[in-house]
Amino acid sequence: MITDLRLIMITATLRSLAIGAMSVIFGIYLSLIGLDELQIGFLITAGLAGMAAGNLGFSFFAERIGRRQTLMLIASMMAIAIVPLIFSRDFLLIAIAAFIGMINGMGRDRGAAQAIDQAVLAQSVLPQKRTFYFSMYTFLTDVGTGCGALLAAIPQTQGDYSWSFVGYGFLLLVTVFLYPGMSTRVESASSVRSQRLSPQSKKLVTGFALLSMMDSVGGGLITRALLTYWFVHRFHVDSSWVAVLFGASSFVNSVSYFVAAWLAKHIGLVRTMVFTHIPSSILLMLVPWAPDFVTAVFLFIVREFFAPMDVPTRQSYLAAIVKEHERAATAGIINLTRNASWAVGPSLAGWAMSISFSAPLYWSGVLKIIYDLSLWAAFQHIRPPEEQQKAQKE
Repeated sequence: MITDLRLIMITATLRSLAIGAMSVIFGIYLSLIGLDELQIGFLITAGLAGMAAGNLGFSFFAERIGRRQTLMLIASMMAIAIVPLIFSRDFLLIAIAAFIGMINGMGRDRGAAQAIDQAVLAQSVLPQKRTFYFSMYTFLTDVGTGCGALLAAIPQTQGDYSWSFVGYGFLLLVTVFLYPGMSTRVESASSVRSQRLSPQSKKLVTGFALLSMMDSVGGGLITRALLTYWFVHRFHVDSSWVAVLFGASSFVNSVSYFVAAWLAKHIGLVRTMVFTHIPSSILLMLVPWAPDFVTAVFLFIVREFFAPMDVPTRQSYLAAIVKEHERAATAGIINLTRNASWAVGPSLAGWAMSISFSAPLYWSGVLKIIYDLSLWAAFQHIRPPEEQQKAQKE
């Protein structure tokens, strides 16, 4: 019998495999059917806005209608949305499908399903092991997105994207049939079913969410869909090489998560988030200065080692500083804020690129550094329970 924890890992990996492929081909596909930069940016924004709306609705009501049922509904909506992409060229219809299907141009899973996964994961492991398992979860999802990005190179060499969309839908439908295999233990173990956060948790989550807006706008400026477009036109390389780059970067990401777990154990979660994120932003702003594609790839890959270390540490930190029954709502609020802010980024990036082609990379780096410094100032003294216990023993 497959345990609930393993099923969460398996379904998250399959979902990420689909998302990884879609994030690479979506922007190029839209360009091939005749859409311009502003339209492409708008459609990516529509997908991210759908993710934000999904986080608002699904993560708050998952405790009422059941986490398994909610995960099945999310996966079904994502799968069905690919039909208009295959059969239609109508801009409005594609925009509606992108919104309803929560099509993700970021290349990373930050939807409502992930928020529910985090709540299940946090209650399924011991506090001392929480960051490790969040790192494992993020590792597997990045392996998924990496493999998806590499697989996306195949249809690009043939100029046919139909099978990519079919594969995307198929992977998501597989997860729909796997979710019923989870036990009732994945539902909230708490008898408290209120959808409201406690005053203390509300203050912490609101503060973290507001700060995350800066980081997320910065991330929205450099979605994989738009970075693919940037690399192709900046260095005049085939898009299949960029797919390989993103595939490789995802595998580099996957190594960094375990480094992040090790660092967090020794220096704390907040320090790990901040002290690894700032170097990644500096490296990002150096990429446009690269004289050739190989140098740009080197800088980008090194940047990708540092950039995601704040992901499992942030997820673990937020799960630790709120109550058990508040975790799904907390993850949903943070994902909502981040997705809504991400949704601003692609349209802003499309406009910025029409003025200065590399502007999104510079703006992203600056916003992310401001976020890191602000996060350090606001949360350095708020420690999760295991770090408080460790400090008391010392």
